[in-house]
Amino acid sequence: MPPPPVVADANRSGLHALVLAAGASRRYGSPKQLALIDGVPMLQRVIETAQAALPPDEHGSRITVVLGAHAPAIQAAIEFNDVQVIECPDWDSGMAHSLRFGLAALEALESGPDTPSAALVLLGDTPYITADDLRRLIDAWCASPETPAAAAYDGTIGAPCILPRAVWQEMMKLEGDRGAAAWLRGPRGRKYGLILAEMSTAAEDVDL
Repeated sequence: MPPPPVVADANRSGLHALVLAAGASRRYGSPKQLALIDGVPMLQRVIETAQAALPPDEHGSRITVVLGAHAPAIQAAIEFNDVQVIECPDWDSGMAHSLRFGLAALEALESGPDTPSAALVLLGDTPYITADDLRRLIDAWCASPETPAAAAYDGTIGAPCILPRAVWQEMMKLEGDRGAAAWLRGPRGRKYGLILAEMSTAAEDVDL
């Protein structure tokens, strides 16, 4: 059965994907972004999944990848095509800095009706999430596009998540390794409400 089509509506047209892949992979021992999963670099798989769920429109790709550590090696090995690639200068200060840097880049994009109105945040080390997983999350969020949405798995919530532009200023206050998931689970996030989509594959990251 073919995957369900991505409906081109006003909510989806402003949705941009933000892939966070700036970490140094110190525990892993080598650039985790390039670890082969079924013969394909992990970050390549994540990008292709995002492309399948959020295909380009007449303005081009709506996917931004944030790099940091190992950026030259990653750029040499990954086929980014028309995906926007940016390098976070303070990536080693924690995930919050990569998230803030990526959202600032989206804020700078102005493309008429496709000006970013929400960010679909993905982690570069979760290669088992499927395009259908992301479509379900996007479908759930579209019913209430001013409300954040997140994956639910293993009794918790986290990325992938969708952050409407109204909460981006809250993200700009995060520091260190406290990313969007911690904010969504906390009192400041709960005041915005939260849409959940069950996603067991989000628990399958690649580490040691």
